[in-house]
Amino acid sequence: MCSSCEIRESPPTIYTSGEYLPGWRNKMIADDVLAVIREVFSSSAFSMTRGTWTSAEVPSAGPDQIGTGVSPWVGMMHAASLKSLLVWNDPRDGMPLWIGKAIPRAWLTVGERVEVHKATTRWGRLSFSIQAAAGSFKVSLTLSSTSCCESGVKLRIRAPEFPGKKIVSATAGGKAVAVNATEETVVLAQPLPSAADLANIVVKMG
Repeated sequence: MCSSCEIRESPPTIYTSGEYLPGWRNKMIADDVLAVIREVFSSSAFSMTRGTWTSAEVPSAGPDQIGTGVSPWVGMMHAASLKSLLVWNDPRDGMPLWIGKAIPRAWLTVGERVEVHKATTRWGRLSFSIQAAAGSFKVSLTLSSTSCCESGVKLRIRAPEFPGKKIVSATAGGKAVAVNATEETVVLAQPLPSAADLANIVVKMG
């Protein structure tokens, strides 16, 4: 479904999208991941011109009406919602920065690689990659500063084998870090690991 998926130079943070679509934002806050994924891919299939980041033009409904033309609003909202599958700025105070909160499980099938470059967050830009292997995941995370994210970072690994296989351990630079197997997350609390350690995160499944 996604071989070497990449998003480069993500759109500005519009978190947001929830400011205009409270229901969609509330689904993210409630961790209703499947509903969010359905919405993003429904938008991709029915609102966007195939192979582009522009919405489809709507023809006029009658001789006295004009069509919509290309809608920048729809294109912006689609890009922002797709970004939120990968990088989620929770709008509530005191919440962590989420990485991979709603990544489709098929994107993390063995052999697949997900990459995000220079995504915007309230703390600056970040980049990350997740490489799926048999029984483990290799993650490289680059933040603008390790002093960012006062409530830490949560890295979710939505393995296709879950719940048959869950996260059993994780290390950053060879040092153990906390995990929440039920939530499918690696919990990077403050003080965050060093930049070098964040670039070498290994997540073991079992």
